[in-house]
Amino acid sequence: MSWTKEWCLKFNVDKCKVIRVAHTGQHQYVLDGVKLQEVQQERDLGVEVSSSLKPSLQCTKAAAKAMQVLGIIKRNFVMNDEEDFRLLFNGYVRPHLEYCVQVWNLKKDIECLEKV
Repeated sequence: MSWTKEWCLKFNVDKCKVIRVAHTGQHQYVLDGVKLQEVQQERDLGVEVSSSLKPSLQCTKAAAKAMQVLGIIKRNFVMNDEEDFRLLFNGYVRPHLEYCVQVWNLKKDIECLEKV
């Protein structure tokens, strides 16, 4: 009896993927008789995870999203003072820059975020 059946867990095989982190071996992973797709990066809970485990991709995407939101704010709001901008920035832009911040420690990633 398979482990998944024993514990009454059902996996959607189409959503299951393999990311090789340590070895580049040729072992095939199979779930319910279906070979799992091998990927170099995947998004999980809003965080981009790559096989290198470096946060650069996540930082780049977070900075791009924050810049997009900042552009929307600038186009759609007339700000007469700094306080209005600070409220909008802290409410809509900053969360994109701070999500999962504990893994961002490379200098180039920090500079990427600081540009926003």
